[in-house]
Amino acid sequence: MSSLYLIRHGQAGTRWNYDALSDLGHQQASLLGQYLAAQKIPFKALIAGCLNRQQQTAAVFSEFAPLLSEADPRFKQDYQELLRTLENEDSPIHRAWTECDTQAMRAWMEGRYPCRTESWAAFCRRVLNRRASLQACQPGDAVAVFTSACPIAIWAASALGLSDGLIVRLAGVMYNSAVTTLRLRDDDPMLFTFNGVPHLNEPHLRTFR
Repeated sequence: MSSLYLIRHGQAGTRWNYDALSDLGHQQASLLGQYLAAQKIPFKALIAGCLNRQQQTAAVFSEFAPLLSEADPRFKQDYQELLRTLENEDSPIHRAWTECDTQAMRAWMEGRYPCRTESWAAFCRRVLNRRASLQACQPGDAVAVFTSACPIAIWAASALGLSDGLIVRLAGVMYNSAVTTLRLRDDDPMLFTFNGVPHLNEPHLRTFR
């Protein structure tokens, strides 16, 4: 049985620079590295995602925000206020999950509108199809995958047989730099640990966004 370590990225920067780590994010990543080194885990492979999440997030919002604004005056008001607030790079809203985020995410997951980028169903298939690249792993091998909260939540939900509606809840409680582990056997993933942060022993180091 091989082991898959799904590692969430450290705290990111502002919403407009989400693919770069904040100073705290660098500290979280450093502490995680020290912890893993102390565990002496013989990783067979280290895999890091290359998708520019900032562009993907912007694409989803640019598609759905006008449609949601047209359908719901309250969303339009909230979204316009969000954009005004985001002009201040020091605003805490950059690291908060807002109602606009929830509505856009829900519309994407439900397939409420045609999607020019990538549908939710296609995104989930792409994440789970990565299992094929792990078939070469031998029993006892350990592989680390550095990614974001949503793909980790998709893997965890798949292992537990949970519905799409619970994926957002799993992603929402995931700490930055958290480690989730699965055991793989015959393409049958089993969730072993979830959202572990033993390397973040001070409360101020534990962040969600």
